[in-house]
Amino acid sequence: MPRQLYLTAEAQRDIDRLYAWLLDKSPDAALRMIMLLEQHLTSLTDFPDRGRLVTLGIRELIVPFGGSRYVVRYEASPETVFISRIWHGLEDR
Repeated sequence: MPRQLYLTAEAQRDIDRLYAWLLDKSPDAALRMIMLLEQHLTSLTDFPDRGRLVTLGIRELIVPFGGSRYVVRYEASPETVFISRIWHGLEDR
């Protein structure tokens, strides 16, 4: 049975910020980015171990996009997947 997917308020703000930045450059690319993130986030409900283990209980999923990538940080339990943050791979973290 698939897990429930939850985004923290920070993760939603991350998506909004990434979308707004890309929308200013290319509306088509911004839409593709949203669709790609949605697809990868949804896939975590069935395959939560896809991402690499960063620390105990915390994983990161790399989402390739063009010549770059997005990073999704999340935690999974038997019932839920909590997305805590999302950022562009070139952001200073």
